[in-house]
Amino acid sequence: MIGLSGLITPSLEEMSYIAGEMQRRGFTVPLLIGGATTSPAHTAVKIDPQYEGPVVYVKDASRAVGVCRQLVTPEMKPAYVAEVKAENVRRREQHAGKKQKGAQLTLGQARNNRSEDRLGQLHAAGAAFPRRRRCSTTCRWRR
Repeated sequence: MIGLSGLITPSLEEMSYIAGEMQRRGFTVPLLIGGATTSPAHTAVKIDPQYEGPVVYVKDASRAVGVCRQLVTPEMKPAYVAEVKAENVRRREQHAGKKQKGAQLTLGQARNNRSEDRLGQLHAAGAAFPRRRRCSTTCRWRR
């Protein structure tokens, strides 16, 4: 197994590159992904497509032992790898659905849709707004 930990944002791109290199060089070992900057979605969308072998997101190091056990136990590995691959596919499909945006308004349309003076309406309705005053000893506002 190979484990990659992303501690800073640039390491996310490096993980995708490493997965691609593993594929190019014919690796088949499981690739474990974790660290502060990683997520299950990033693993599924950016890293898993780069490598045909198992790509498993591990939330934190304490869970790596259980994941590794499933990947090295011959009776458990096939079902676990199939489950992980299916979950990565599901996440990619879910992510692809989010990319589709509805109709966008032009700037002119958005300006035409703006609400009237809401603050003025609230004042007219009798809403109480406590006065704020500047504190004489600091630059913060107080009520």
